[in-house]
Amino acid sequence: MGNNLKNLLKWGPKNIKRRLLRDVLIIVIVTSSLLAGLMIYQSTKIKEKVARSIIVDTMALVKRQFGQFVGPIETSLELGAKWGKAGVWNDLDDKGLTKLLLPMLQLYPQIEAVHMANSKGGEFFLQRFGKNWRSRWVPSGRGPRTALWKLWEDSSGPLDSWWETTSYDPRLRPWFVKALSKGPGVLSWTFPYRFPYSGKIGVTAAISWSDPKSPGVAQVMAFDLLEEKLINYLRSLKVGKNRRIILVRSDGTVITTNQSKELLASGNNAPVIPIEEALRWWKGIKNKGEKDLWIMRFSRIDGTWWAGFTPLLESRRMTWIGVVIPESEITGSVKRGWPQLLFMALGVLLVGVLLTLELVRKYSYQLRDLPQKVSQADFERDVLTLIEGGESATLEFKSTVRTNLKTGKKAKEIEFAWLKTVVGFMNTDGGMIVIGVDDSGEIVGIEADEFESEDRCLLHLKSLVNDHIGPEFSRFISFRLGTVKGKTVLVIECERVRKPVFLKIGKNEDFYIRTGPSTVKLTMSQMVDYLESRI
Repeated sequence: MGNNLKNLLKWGPKNIKRRLLRDVLIIVIVTSSLLAGLMIYQSTKIKEKVARSIIVDTMALVKRQFGQFVGPIETSLELGAKWGKAGVWNDLDDKGLTKLLLPMLQLYPQIEAVHMANSKGGEFFLQRFGKNWRSRWVPSGRGPRTALWKLWEDSSGPLDSWWETTSYDPRLRPWFVKALSKGPGVLSWTFPYRFPYSGKIGVTAAISWSDPKSPGVAQVMAFDLLEEKLINYLRSLKVGKNRRIILVRSDGTVITTNQSKELLASGNNAPVIPIEEALRWWKGIKNKGEKDLWIMRFSRIDGTWWAGFTPLLESRRMTWIGVVIPESEITGSVKRGWPQLLFMALGVLLVGVLLTLELVRKYSYQLRDLPQKVSQADFERDVLTLIEGGESATLEFKSTVRTNLKTGKKAKEIEFAWLKTVVGFMNTDGGMIVIGVDDSGEIVGIEADEFESEDRCLLHLKSLVNDHIGPEFSRFISFRLGTVKGKTVLVIECERVRKPVFLKIGKNEDFYIRTGPSTVKLTMSQMVDYLESRI
């Protein structure tokens, strides 16, 4: 292929070389673009595939293990709401409530405390207190709020009890307000906040229902979870050092993350951390329930990150697990996909090589009859080689430039004869005219044209081209004068021109092409068809 291409570029006329070079460049550019596009696309797809796999695997692990941590809390709250609607809680005092709720706290160590409250101000509160339990009961009603405190070792009976006046009102607590705003039967989670009874930070899950015996009275049940327990549990999951795990509500409310300190430490002037960037995207998704898995990719100053969200429990899509991972973590896995990418790239390269070979074959076919270019240094040898090959679609002989050898007089039709051939070559594939050689190949020279000098001859030729073809086309025509066997011979080299070229004689403009060794004039309709099919 290399030698064929080299020969074509060496011997083909300039217009053919331009076309060949253009087409080769197109193939190179298209192939390179395809390769670059393929590598970018495939690399992105591989990264996305690997990121999706890592995120899905991490989510499965978190859902399986963390679901065991949080799932019972939501299930117990929903069960508590159903009991409340059935009136189970209504007639119970603090001892009856302790007997029902204490086993629940013993069964689920992640629950720090439980609240039962109503919109009249009545409240029951049971919390862990060292190795024991402590309860607070405030009856519903108006006037000064007095709380009955009891210390329990188990539900069989209190170890101690006392009364205290209290200003604590559960109706003002964030979990109570949020549960009522969500509506009956809908679980809600608070943002992390400081618990008033212990000073520790945590979150509260709550649910409300309407009291069946007291229309208009709302009841709320809530569980407190210490943030440190949530974080420790998340951190105990073997999910990778740099992976961020988020437990979040569908409205974007963060329950907790395994990087909570990082989240809470970011102030207004702090750079947006990956978790916040992922949460911002998550909050912007309107129809979260349409898909079981949401994945996105985002770039920051510290690199590129991937984030994914999926429901914690398939049956209830209120709580979601988010996973945020740096793209650098998937680099090793991406490298394993490069052999496939390399195989595809080689396929594209092979197609490019085959196209180039086909292109060279095509131009070799077109150039098989083109004459060898004439050099000034080897003018006589090159012209004799042309004469030996004889006339063809791209080579024609003429005896003189302007003289009719039969009459010995100068005649315009002689000039127009080779000008027609020039136009025909330019409208087809280019070619050469050797003037000073008759039809039989005998060298007769152009001495009969009686030019005073070579400069006068060339000036006359250029003038004819400007007058009858157009000065804008003169750059596609070159003239060479030399001596062959003691006689002066003129060689006119014509390049193919993309624009239509006309021979102007008087008011007429004629369009010519080459068909075999002949120059043919086309009609207007033939010219239109020809130009439309021309490459």
